Amino acid sequence: MRVLWEALTKRQKTNDLIKVAVVGAGWFGGGVIRELYRWPGLIPSLIVTRTTEKAINALKHAGATKLQIEVVHSISEYRQAVGKKEYIITDNLGVMKELKKIDVVFEATGDVEIGTELATHT
Repeated sequence: MRVLWEALTKRQKTNDLIKVAVVGAGWFGGGVIRELYRWPGLIPSLIVTRTTEKAINALKHAGATKLQIEVVHSISEYRQAVGKKEYIITDNLGVMKELKKIDVVFEATGDVEIGTELATHT
């Protein structure tokens, strides 16, 4: 665990963050978002959820400010927000087809159909 923590800390110091897309911001997804926020070198940079308010609350609870968060509803809005805001939240699952500057996708919906869709089409 120490080796992992040191490697992630090094990435944090060089601003080479592992950008994670979290799909789902309910009980489980919200916990994933808060945990990713705490670890060095990791950032929940895209959150896809039906209820954007849950994602906003999870990020705020973790320590993010409103100025760091952008809520988008379309692929074009997502393209414009990438690189400008640290955390992008969307209710549009179609954004997953873009995945600009995303390294890891974490499916946390608990919905088998959505999980299968993501696994086979992204």
